[in-house]
Amino acid sequence: MNNIPDWISALCSILTLIFAYRIYRKFDLDKKFAEKRFDAVLEFANFLEDKKYRLVKYTNSLPGTSLLNIEFVNIIHLSNINQNNAWIPDDIKNSKLVIHMNQYVGDDILNFGYKMFLPKQLAHEIKRLSNSEMYKVPFEKIDFSNIEQYVFLEIIGKKTFVESQDEYTICNAAPYSSVMAFVNRHIIIRNQLNDWLKEHGGNDLNI
Repeated sequence: MNNIPDWISALCSILTLIFAYRIYRKFDLDKKFAEKRFDAVLEFANFLEDKKYRLVKYTNSLPGTSLLNIEFVNIIHLSNINQNNAWIPDDIKNSKLVIHMNQYVGDDILNFGYKMFLPKQLAHEIKRLSNSEMYKVPFEKIDFSNIEQYVFLEIIGKKTFVESQDEYTICNAAPYSSVMAFVNRHIIIRNQLNDWLKEHGGNDLNI
C-alpha cells in the first residue's frame, strides 16, 4: 500500500525534472562553450597559415643614392615555425629588432590575445607581444649611421607608407629585445597551439 501523499509524489517528480533540466542545461552550455573555444582556436590556426614576417638586414647606402643595400633577407613562416626550421644566421640572432610602429602595433596577431574564447594559456602567450608589454620599457631611437647593427621586421602583405625614419623604432621589451627573442616568442605560441590541438583530437594533423 502506498502511503506517500500524491502531492509529495508530484513534488518529487517536479524536483527531478528541474534537476534533470539543470544538468542538461549545464551540459548544453558546456558543449556550446567548447564549440566556441574550438572555433576560436581554429580561427587562430587558420590565421597563422598565411602569417609571414620578413627579417631584413641592411648595410650602408648604395653609392650615389639614398637607397639601402640589402645584405640579408629571411622569411619567417608562422604556419610551421619551430626550433628546427626557424633558421636564423648566428650573426643576427642577438641583433636589435627594428619595427615600424604604425605597421606592427596594429598587427592582427596581437588582437587574438583578447579573444574571449581562446584558451587562457594560449591567449597569455600572445599577450606577451601586446602593446601594453611593448610600452613597459622605453623605446630606443635608431642610429641610421650604423644601420648594420639592426635587423628590420616587416609584415609580409601589409604595406605601410613611411614618411619619416622616425617612424622606425627599437622596442626593448623582452619579446622584442633581439631577433631570436622575437622568433622564440612565436615558437612558444605555435607550440601552445599545437599542444592544444593534439589534446583535443588533432593527433593526425600535419603540425
